[in-house]
Amino acid sequence: MVALAERKIAFPRRPEELPDPAQPAHAEVNKKQKLFSVRVDPDLKEEFEKITEEDGVTKREYLEDALRLLFEKRQRSRSAPQPRR
Repeated sequence: MVALAERKIAFPRRPEELPDPAQPAHAEVNKKQKLFSVRVDPDLKEEFEKITEEDGVTKREYLEDALRLLFEKRQRSRSAPQPRR
């Protein structure tokens, strides 16, 4: 990938680099990013859309960053020393 004005541009993979070369590059099995679909409270969705637009980030970027932060927090809490009894 090449960074261009803070955006990453992916170069197409050769057919032999695809997980399933028999399928077209745009087939779901050959996509690097996977679809993550959930239902949320309408108020949360509205706030999420407002924030992403205000911050000028894509919904994907915002969700990926938020999930990474939650995973890191969880990992830190699991690896922190437990209080003695």
